[in-house]
Amino acid sequence: MCEACSQQLLKLHRPTDTLFREVCLPTRRTFFKDRHCCGIGLRVHYSIYSAAMQTQHQQFGALKENHMDFEINGFRMHYEIFGGSGEPVLWLHGWSGSGEDWRYIFNDVPAGFQIVGPDIRGNGASSGFDGTHTFRQSARDMFGLLDHLGIQRIKAIGLSGGGITLLHMATQQPERIEAMVIISAPPYFPTQARNLQRAFSFESLPQDEQARMRKRSKGADAQITWLIEQGHKMADSY
Repeated sequence: MCEACSQQLLKLHRPTDTLFREVCLPTRRTFFKDRHCCGIGLRVHYSIYSAAMQTQHQQFGALKENHMDFEINGFRMHYEIFGGSGEPVLWLHGWSGSGEDWRYIFNDVPAGFQIVGPDIRGNGASSGFDGTHTFRQSARDMFGLLDHLGIQRIKAIGLSGGGITLLHMATQQPERIEAMVIISAPPYFPTQARNLQRAFSFESLPQDEQARMRKRSKGADAQITWLIEQGHKMADSY
């Protein structure tokens, strides 16, 4: 992370703020290097959004479910709650990932938080791998999940496609996003990314990543084929 972004973080989050200490800084340390995300090798960039409306923090107990599927907007969403009790933080994974991908950032759930980890429509153990995917619709789906859990406002972290979903959430219902961390999620894909998206294939992945993708994509080959096809379409639609 460049010095300018570090200073922006300091302005938006007080050094004593738990989210800054337990969420933003570990994320910064982990992603300050080149990584592969959704088959696209890009330098990870950060942007931070913080809602202008300031409210007193709620005290949260443990959310009722920790492993659940439910019907929303015409598909079955799978999500998990990680951590025993504390303030919920919404974690949105990258394209072709799953809600468990937060483990690549944190060794454990940050103290004082619960991680809400959904599988985005068509990804992981969720259904919905048909038709054309849009991140705008994914944002609506996430608000459906928050309504289901009884959460009015939330802090959130979004990686790649999850970050694009989070950007849409912040424009659709900004009053419900208390603060957010966006990782490698451009509002418009650059030419380099589009070229990689068009050329991406399952066979181009290393063997170990192919195995991980098969494990997390519960819809098997049909789902993987759809994920690859949608990745190609994103090269011309975003």
